[in-house]
Amino acid sequence: MKLIDEGGLYDRMQELLAMSTSVDIAMAWVRCGKPLDAILSFAKAHPGKLRVLCGVNGFLTEADALFQLHETGQLKIAYGTSGMKLHSKMFLFRDYTSTTAWVGSANLTDSAFSLNRELVCEFQDNGTGEKIFEAYWGEFGIPDAAWIEKYAELCGSLPSSSPTDRPTLEAPQGQQPISEDWLAYVAKLRSSKNQSRMKLIADHLPKATQIGLSNWLQLSKPDAEKLLGNATGYGGLGRLQSAGTVTNIFYESNGKNLKTREAIEKALSVIPLDPLAPAFEPMVKRAFDLVTNLDNVSFATVTRLLAVRNPDRFVSVNGESIAGLSKMSGITQKDLKTSSGYVALTRWVMKQPWWSTEDPQDDTSIYWRQRAAMLDILAYDGDVTKGMESDDDYLTDEE
Repeated sequence: MKLIDEGGLYDRMQELLAMSTSVDIAMAWVRCGKPLDAILSFAKAHPGKLRVLCGVNGFLTEADALFQLHETGQLKIAYGTSGMKLHSKMFLFRDYTSTTAWVGSANLTDSAFSLNRELVCEFQDNGTGEKIFEAYWGEFGIPDAAWIEKYAELCGSLPSSSPTDRPTLEAPQGQQPISEDWLAYVAKLRSSKNQSRMKLIADHLPKATQIGLSNWLQLSKPDAEKLLGNATGYGGLGRLQSAGTVTNIFYESNGKNLKTREAIEKALSVIPLDPLAPAFEPMVKRAFDLVTNLDNVSFATVTRLLAVRNPDRFVSVNGESIAGLSKMSGITQKDLKTSSGYVALTRWVMKQPWWSTEDPQDDTSIYWRQRAAMLDILAYDGDVTKGMESDDDYLTDEE
């Protein structure tokens, strides 16, 4: 066994590639540059003998690198059913008699092979590395050209900030699940002090969702009132009645407001339907930041719009629910008002046992289709005696 730092990585890789008959790589990030060029040259000289499993979290892998690997070797993308991020960095160089393994800190990037402080352990694999790689390889899927093109498109639509300016907030560890299964979750909703809101949400949220997914450039004022929770009976997730800027955007169809509506709708619509897709969390964060960067528009508006459009995965965070959601998730109220904190909340929700339950196809099915948004029932801390079917539904004030 020996250790190699960044100064010797590239030359040693060239030596190993020259002796190898096949190469397997599991890598968090891949970017274009000299190390990738060397790998691609090997693949061209040894057709069918390169396999690369590549992570794409945070869009730190370049789309051009994926295109070249897809055309030259066998490529799989490391996202799938586990919901875990691939953070491994492993190379397996095989010759006719043995396998040399690299495991360490270096990604397949120019920075890792020359600029960063990196350390890689080289050893003769006894079969353990190959076993781990095969388990990884069997877990994930092969992208087609259309998938990579979509990835490239999403890369281009991200803010121009550097990756270090896009913080992610991990959900706290050790928080107890709200309930162990779906029926226990429904029972908890039905026994809460806000149980009377369940029917209100179940009855009206599907109608609001339909409006939320419609063309906002043609939004009528009655539909806008339902979208914002201001119509009678539609305030189960809060109302935006006192938010003057927001109501003006959605009630008044002038040129400026239509342009703003279109920008918000577009930001929400590019969020992938698959919550395990690599673009899901960055696109949620991007939509959150875009909306809250509007003058006098806060977290309450964007989280309500997200929850209305996709109530199976998003939660409305507002002045009446934020304390309860913070207590349940372990994420501070301050963080819940940020895009990174909201992404962490979404991640926490999707880790709940009741969330991953399949549609029960029974009388609780309507709640299942709104299962994330229904957390409001447990989190809401306002006056439950206010008129449920009147204009007294609680307000979601902009801050």
